[in-house]
Amino acid sequence: TGVKLLNIPASVSYIGMGVFGNCPLDSLFWNTSDVSAQTTAFQCHSLKYVRLGDEVTKIYPSSFDYCTSLSSIIIPEKVEYIDQGAFAACQNLKKIVIEGSPVIYEHAFIMCPLIDTIILKSRIPPIVKDRTYTAYGYLDGFHEVFFAEEPYKNAQLIVPESSLSEYMSSRFWSFFSKISTFYDCDYESDSEDDTISIIVQEDGDTIYYS
Repeated sequence: TGVKLLNIPASVSYIGMGVFGNCPLDSLFWNTSDVSAQTTAFQCHSLKYVRLGDEVTKIYPSSFDYCTSLSSIIIPEKVEYIDQGAFAACQNLKKIVIEGSPVIYEHAFIMCPLIDTIILKSRIPPIVKDRTYTAYGYLDGFHEVFFAEEPYKNAQLIVPESSLSEYMSSRFWSFFSKISTFYDCDYESDSEDDTISIIVQEDGDTIYYS
């Protein structure tokens, strides 16, 4: 197929395994919460831009693995979980913004050694779970999400100042060597649900935050 830009409308409910694998897709707009995307659905080496709509609630296993041209991703607030290997081997992935507090399963960002910035907007640290079972029992999830040591040593983890202690006491997030915060003046708080709103814009390989 010669499709360069793909917009998944609300009417789509199912995307089969590998449907867009190895196609020359450049940009993807995923706007519905009800679609079930099977393994390797978007395994496109040429995919550079992914826009997940505000209603997306699930990122399925290996949905975007081996998208080697993808350099940044914003995970919307309503996403409930990032499943196993969702962004595995996105070898040029550098920036991650997670707006909510999803459950992150094993290998979600495995083999992504260039990650240099992770912005977590929620006051509640995302939960990291590992379902990998070995002869020694279930593995500790903290090393199974990224696998390589580079993100833990080199990536800047940015979290809400008011929740720094919660992140530092987390078995997973506390393993990052570089942790910084944004202060209360850097976000707007909704009086009803106390959500955080940070200005995040994408420009090429850069994600700006304030």
